[in-house]
Amino acid sequence: MEQKNGSVVRQLIGYDRYVSSTALSQMQRVYELVRLYVNAYQPVMKLIHKERQGAKVTKRYDVPTTPYRRALKAGVVSSEAQIIFASQLASVAPGPLSLRRKLDRALDKLWVLSSEVCAAQLA
Repeated sequence: MEQKNGSVVRQLIGYDRYVSSTALSQMQRVYELVRLYVNAYQPVMKLIHKERQGAKVTKRYDVPTTPYRRALKAGVVSSEAQIIFASQLASVAPGPLSLRRKLDRALDKLWVLSSEVCAAQLA
């Protein structure tokens, strides 16, 4: 997820300043939900071939797959890690829509904490 800070984390959370311990705990909750959502339900296309013909560049991508499925296919995920990830996913939400709703609610709570800090600074 560190490679996707601009397209995942900053897009969801933004550039607001969070200074309270309540905001920190809420941000940790958001990060956990984002990690599960992105790795389990957001398919990604990987570039497999790039060919240049003069000024024209032709790119070929593989089939869109979630990062978790891609890691399983590569055989880099241990069976213990698979069990842990599946249990985390099942404990948070039964499907992608309910997980996204939980993520949206967690983000709403985080943004309220940011607006409270802004209001306190203006006062």
